[in-house]
Amino acid sequence: MQVTMRQRMADGYSWIVVGVASLGWVALGLGFYPRIHYITILLGIAMVAVSDIWPLKMARGSISLSSAGYFSVFMIGGLSAASYALLGGLLLSTLKRPRGIRSAFNMAQFMLSLFGAALIFREFKDHLWLALVAFVVVSIGINHLLVNAYYYILEGKAALVDVLPSLTLDGLAWVLSGPLIAIFVLLDRAYHGEGAMLAFFPFLFVTWLLASAYQTRRAHRNTMVVARMSTGIALAGERRAIYQLIESAVRDIMDVTALVIYASGPNPQELVREWTFHPMGENAPYDWTVHPNEGITGWVMETQSPELVRDSFQISQRWINPGDPYPIRSALMLPMVMEGQLIGMLVAGHIRPNIYDNFDLRLGMIMAGHAAIAIRKIDLDHEATRLARVDPLIPELFNYRYFRIALQTELDYASMYQRQCAVAFLDMDHFKMVNDQYGHQMGDEVLRQFVSVVRREIRAHDVLARYGGDEFVLLLSDIDNDGVTQVLKRIQDRIGHYRFLDVAFPLGVSVGWALYPEDGNSLESLLSVADQKMYHNKEARRNIL
Repeated sequence: MQVTMRQRMADGYSWIVVGVASLGWVALGLGFYPRIHYITILLGIAMVAVSDIWPLKMARGSISLSSAGYFSVFMIGGLSAASYALLGGLLLSTLKRPRGIRSAFNMAQFMLSLFGAALIFREFKDHLWLALVAFVVVSIGINHLLVNAYYYILEGKAALVDVLPSLTLDGLAWVLSGPLIAIFVLLDRAYHGEGAMLAFFPFLFVTWLLASAYQTRRAHRNTMVVARMSTGIALAGERRAIYQLIESAVRDIMDVTALVIYASGPNPQELVREWTFHPMGENAPYDWTVHPNEGITGWVMETQSPELVRDSFQISQRWINPGDPYPIRSALMLPMVMEGQLIGMLVAGHIRPNIYDNFDLRLGMIMAGHAAIAIRKIDLDHEATRLARVDPLIPELFNYRYFRIALQTELDYASMYQRQCAVAFLDMDHFKMVNDQYGHQMGDEVLRQFVSVVRREIRAHDVLARYGGDEFVLLLSDIDNDGVTQVLKRIQDRIGHYRFLDVAFPLGVSVGWALYPEDGNSLESLLSVADQKMYHNKEARRNIL
């Protein structure tokens, strides 16, 4: 409701500005045909249209040389001619991408800034330089007052961040337009309308030159950012580091209000939100999981195709969350795909419409591709490390190779801090009878149940590993002799009373242990002592049983 109300208030304000501009047109009597060569007006219209269609986009806002068109006409034919040039050029540029009331508001606020500046210019016309400066200052001032008021209504205080950068860009645009205006006015006064045609070519050349220079600089800068990001994520050892590098690169290249990174989760049919840059932080009103065909993110997930959203309000039924106080209008939906497998999705968005273009989309696709490779590499490395540490039959159990590494690490720690630790051997009794009577598949299931029972009797950080067959080793850190005795007795009692599935006879476990440093101070000595005690315990249990 909050979003709808703000948008309605902004639209109402736009209509008021359009109405005031229309009244101003009538009050100033601009509906009469201006007494100026029609070629001059047509050239002014063309210059405004070219500048508005082809602005020089910067990090925030853009530089438009449209002032070179309508101010040149103003200097030659006055306010009436300039208003025709400005209005005609804006109408032509609007045909490329009509935006309803936003287009009407854009034309109205330019017209009002022209009206105000023209009236000030008339007051200082006896002092040309002062009149020129006054025209520029008033034009920029009215323009920004009207535009910033609109965004303040729509976005609140967040819109005020762009005021200073926008003023700077507009001032720069007038500086660049100055020589072009001088050439246009001088040639028109010397050769009338035909002479002004010659001034149109320097304007096109300067516009093209600036655009080329900007695009070249933008491409070079963005390439360097992506290269640094690619190098960084290739060396990253965890996903969090990759996400940080992606966020830094995206925010450096693009203007973003929100950045969300989804990654594949345990369920192959969903993506899980893992990283968020948003004014509300982790409380951003976005779903924690994304499923196929649920909204536009689900559509991108299903098709694995990137999508550029120019204005989400045009597809509100697939996008807008009514509870979002910062509704995303522009968005880049970038699936991270490798070898046909969806690794995740990168979503960059802004609260204003039409922020991103196809250049941003292509650049985002490159970044998403590098991210997919890096994340997949980390996942494969983690999987390889896990497989090297776990038992092939019981993945929840460590293998003996990893156990020796963990034991040596624990011995180094215990030696440094004067702590005790213990190593224990566990060997199941009568396990061969299970394999002989029920088969090896049943034997495997019995081993799994045995591990499950033992795990419930030890601490989470204790290391249980398979030594081989039905023999297991256990590392108990920071424990004394009484503690080891209690743990192993509890394990023997639990196994002795446990009824294994479909096994008709009871099973047990023989145990033996060695305590560091009393029974040895090296890995091999401790394992040897624990092994010998386990065999003594097994013999003793056989005699009892």
